[in-house]
Amino acid sequence: MPKVSIIVPVYNVEKYLRKCLDSLVNQTMQDIEIILVNDASPDGSDVIMREYQQNYPKIIKCIFLKENVRLGGARNRGLEIAVGDYVAFVDSDDWVDLDYIEKLYHKAISTESDIVYADYMMVTDMGNESRPNIYPQLCGELNEAKRKANLLLTGAGACACLIRRGLIMDNDLFFQEKMVYEDMALCPMYTYYADCLGRVENTYYYYYQREDSITQENRFTSLQDLQKKKQRRCCFCLRNVTEGALRKNTRKKWRQCLLNTFMHGGCMGFIVESFQIRPKAI
Repeated sequence: MPKVSIIVPVYNVEKYLRKCLDSLVNQTMQDIEIILVNDASPDGSDVIMREYQQNYPKIIKCIFLKENVRLGGARNRGLEIAVGDYVAFVDSDDWVDLDYIEKLYHKAISTESDIVYADYMMVTDMGNESRPNIYPQLCGELNEAKRKANLLLTGAGACACLIRRGLIMDNDLFFQEKMVYEDMALCPMYTYYADCLGRVENTYYYYYQREDSITQENRFTSLQDLQKKKQRRCCFCLRNVTEGALRKNTRKKWRQCLLNTFMHGGCMGFIVESFQIRPKAI
């Protein structure tokens, strides 16, 4: 039984997929499964997926979707068949250090952490830049103050961390589907459900910023257009998450937490208008 499930959505990445998969099949930790989810990709990524599955049949599973459901939907399909105690999300144009899973898993087990974060390396044609994914002061056992601080300060992406699968499944913390920036509203709230957070150093998640990636696919005529687009996406996430994935909690509690989360993102006007509430300092 694998201890860690690595979920990799695949879409239009035939130029980058081999680098990603090579970093995963050669992990120093052996008790893993790699779930590749082809999100109705029109390129030749499916051929590469089948090749790696044939070469590594014990650890690679492939899912081929007929309809494009974007990153969120593809990750959800992977979660449906994952069996590892912990889950790691890796985008198919990114890659990780060979000891990445081993270091995160050992930290999770030794500290009984629900989530363990790694720093990530931003990779562009201009060079690489290391960036922290979480502040060390906000790790360890969580109290209410740390949870609220993490909502604001912890990275909003699903990658560069290891998450206890039960945390996701038991609380219905699934991604919104058929949209971009699907993790913006959901992932910060993983920290709110968690009891303990961990962090490792000296192993990296390499985030490759390419011009034709999903998050770069839309062009805007001005910064104002870009900001408005992000604001609408934030509000869409807020409404759906509060009504859907977080139905087990009170709407009032979560809409206030989410409001505070997005205050720093320039979404104040849209959120206040959407929920007809006023922000409170935390």
